[in-house]
Amino acid sequence: MNETFKHGERVVGVLDMVYVVEAGPFNGNSGPFYVVRQPHHTHHHIVNASTLRRPTPAYEVGGTADWEDDRLTLIAGPFKYGAAPWWVTEDSHGHQDKTYVRDMENYQPPTPTPETFEYRGVTYEVGATYEDREGDRWTLEELPVDASQGCVWKLDSYESAAWESTARIVERYGPLTKVES
Repeated sequence: MNETFKHGERVVGVLDMVYVVEAGPFNGNSGPFYVVRQPHHTHHHIVNASTLRRPTPAYEVGGTADWEDDRLTLIAGPFKYGAAPWWVTEDSHGHQDKTYVRDMENYQPPTPTPETFEYRGVTYEVGATYEDREGDRWTLEELPVDASQGCVWKLDSYESAAWESTARIVERYGPLTKVES
């Protein structure tokens, strides 16, 4: 059975040609088809549904994918052998090997690592909310280079953010305790 694509969705056809779906699927004499166009073009084409697929996701180091009965972690790449891209991967047993993109399924991008820094033994995270000793809530909106340098702290009861050093905020209003959401 063929995949179903929506209007406006990017798809890949024969010879890795990229198209935008304009309409379909329709039932033709030769099977289901779609009306497509190339991005940034206005000429429309009819393409057999069986030749279309979703684009391969952009793989990156730290992402994971299924291969046979195992979950792999991508640790280096991409590399090419001819036109076939491959990655150095690590399986659940710690073994590392070469794995072709065409052989991997269910790719998941890496989980983003929060931006953090430490001051006086406390780790502060960008985007996190902290409560001061008076119960006011502060959100760290931008990382400083170090604790004495200014950064963007937003006092949640005000509309605007303050450009203050973490050291000054902690001295005046601390301790700051992270509020779990």
